[in-house]
Amino acid sequence: MMSFVKKHPVAFVLSVAIHVVLFGMMIMSFAPIKPTAVSTPNQPMVKNVELPRPTESIVKAQSVDSKIVEQEIQRIKNAELKKKQEEEARVQAIKREQEKLRKKEQELAKKRLQEEKKAEEARKKRIAEEKARKREEARLKKLAAEKKKEEARLAKLKKEQELERKKAAKAKAEAERKRQEAVKQQKEAEKRRLAEEKKRKAEEAKRIAAEKKRIEEERKAKEEKARLAKLEAERKKREEEARKQAFKEQLAREQRMKEDAQREQARQKQLARLQNQYVSMIAQDVRQNWRQPPNAQQGWECVVRVTQTPSGQVLSAKASKCNNNDPGFKDSVEKAVLKASPLPKPADQALFERVIEFTFTP
Repeated sequence: MMSFVKKHPVAFVLSVAIHVVLFGMMIMSFAPIKPTAVSTPNQPMVKNVELPRPTESIVKAQSVDSKIVEQEIQRIKNAELKKKQEEEARVQAIKREQEKLRKKEQELAKKRLQEEKKAEEARKKRIAEEKARKREEARLKKLAAEKKKEEARLAKLKKEQELERKKAAKAKAEAERKRQEAVKQQKEAEKRRLAEEKKRKAEEAKRIAAEKKRIEEERKAKEEKARLAKLEAERKKREEEARKQAFKEQLAREQRMKEDAQREQARQKQLARLQNQYVSMIAQDVRQNWRQPPNAQQGWECVVRVTQTPSGQVLSAKASKCNNNDPGFKDSVEKAVLKASPLPKPADQALFERVIEFTFTP
């Protein structure tokens, strides 16, 4: 009963309230009905007669109300159960949402790392392009200076050649001036024209050849630049892959070292525990073989140094650092060690020590 009240307090209070109301209605139904006079303006006063008591109706009402109370209690239970289920569903929904948010945060972090990596690669690419551009500008500037120098040299050479040609023509004209001056002048003019045409064609051919050569050199330079850029990209890719592989191998080595260290630490702890058990067994055997001197007191102790063989046979026993000055106590401890021979063997032969020390306390 009390557990139901604790689990469903609202249903219990409502049930009690309904029963109180029904009990009051039942009491009111047993009270006598007093006759009252009823009159109207056109009718004489008529006395009310006493009506029969509705006993049967009250019993039926009580039975129906009890069912209603039970139904109400069941409805409240169902509502509370539904509310609990809805709350559990809401909690599960919150957990699922939190898991989604966690996964989304992980994806965003991964995406952010990738974007940072791309930005770093783009920065390196810009730096490489800037360096290449500066090298190309320097090369073009150098070519322009060389071209200008070559043009000046050709102009000077042309001028010198022209002077020489004029001198020769003047000398020839002077020699032939008296003979056929007009024909000579005509032939000289034609000769000059042909020479100039030939020179112009030679210079044009030379210029075209130089231009073709320059274009071919530029094409080869571009191809070489593209080839070097490709080789550099492949080299960086290989270096990045090697760096990642080395990092993975380093992590694997560190993990193996960590696991080995943990195993070694566990093994050392196990050996230390077994060593303590081994020494405790020896000390226990010595205590069992010890004969207490008459003047021994409580709290006396000594540090015992024992030399033994692998089979446990005691070769020597020396008590020292005693907290008392009684030689008989030291002698009794040493005799107890000799009497306990052979001493217990360790659980693991690796724990055996030829010389061991322990504190003897009675």
